[in-house]
Amino acid sequence: MSDIERSRIADLETISELIPTGIFVVDENGVVVEANGRIFDIFNMREKTLDGGKYGDVLNCYYVADSDKTCGNVNACALCPLRLMIDKVLENGEAFVDETLSHEFEINGRKSIKWFTVNAKRADKGEKSYGVIIFSDVTDKMILQRELVKLGVLDELTGLFSRRYVLQQLEKELRFRNSATYPVTVALVGLDGFEQLNEALGEAAGDEVLMRLADMFRRHTRDTDYAGRFGEERLMLILEKCDAASAGNVLDRIRDGFAAAVKDVLPQPQTFSAGLVGISFEDIQTGEFSRFIEKAQGLLDKAQLSGDNTDEI
Repeated sequence: MSDIERSRIADLETISELIPTGIFVVDENGVVVEANGRIFDIFNMREKTLDGGKYGDVLNCYYVADSDKTCGNVNACALCPLRLMIDKVLENGEAFVDETLSHEFEINGRKSIKWFTVNAKRADKGEKSYGVIIFSDVTDKMILQRELVKLGVLDELTGLFSRRYVLQQLEKELRFRNSATYPVTVALVGLDGFEQLNEALGEAAGDEVLMRLADMFRRHTRDTDYAGRFGEERLMLILEKCDAASAGNVLDRIRDGFAAAVKDVLPQPQTFSAGLVGISFEDIQTGEFSRFIEKAQGLLDKAQLSGDNTDEI
């Protein structure tokens, strides 16, 4: 590596020390050429040295540490999600954004599982290519999420709120609004042709499509909104301070992101339809909260009968 290349990577390392994420740079052979200090903190590594090793060697992959072999030469390496990602980055130039993966490491002499949110991209410098891997440790978040699934707060597949929890929040939102005059909209969303999708491509493909739609819900809603799984292929949104027309605009943004998100897993476009119910303060005086859900279900059924990719208000 030339002095100029080392200088550029050193500049990256200096900048990266200012942010709470781990960053490492690998060459075309998977050897870690630079890493910021956060990497060593995450893995409780006392010796901050690279020693020309591959990422599994440097980061103390459990399967490498438990054998006399190096990273890439252990049977478990064939299924290593980090290795597969880095190979795609280096060989195909693929970029990854906010991918969540887990891996087993040896930390303080014992096996530990960690989860990460990873961003990765190839950087070409002349005739050489490097993989820049940026990741955040989300282990505590994933452990909490698993506990919330056990408590019935979250749906295990999508990571959204469970049906029971989101309906509880809707009732609470409406019951305790007092004299508030802002609108609330309930949007019930259903994947079009979901049964045919499962029959043609299998349930794993259907699950993947549903998870990607759930991800779009998270990306395009606010912290004050609630997104949950309502049924097998149906998701639900509770949008605070949002009338039905504005909720339709939110769904349009979700549609655009969703269409792009499923291109690589489906042979044809996938759409969804929705039933939207705007709820004013006057609407809730009766206290019959279930009727809003029933109305949204009826509107969604009508939308899907009239044609795919349709909203009914």
